[in-house]
Amino acid sequence: MPQIIYTQRITEDFQRLQGFLNETAPHKTAEAMQAIFDKIDMLLTLPKIGRAVPNDTLPNLRQLTIKWGKYGYVALYSYDEAEDLIVMETIRHARELEPEFLRSRNQDEN
Repeated sequence: MPQIIYTQRITEDFQRLQGFLNETAPHKTAEAMQAIFDKIDMLLTLPKIGRAVPNDTLPNLRQLTIKWGKYGYVALYSYDEAEDLIVMETIRHARELEPEFLRSRNQDEN
């Protein structure tokens, strides 16, 4: 079974998302955070469930879609199959802009 490691960036993302929910829908904060962590826990048995995201900066990057509410969340993680290690990189609301390291890649493709 893989091990999951959380980066500093995603820890800060969790705090930001939780703070936003506490301000806008405090009665839904616990439910939303539980949905996020339940989906992340699925990676323990299905580490390749996320869609592969081509990226030069982070090898083996994958995108995990988390359904919740109208739009949901998008988490990025890398999975090292040889080490059986999942590194949770970042998470955002589905309507937020992509992280900077992905935006620059997508702009280069256009």
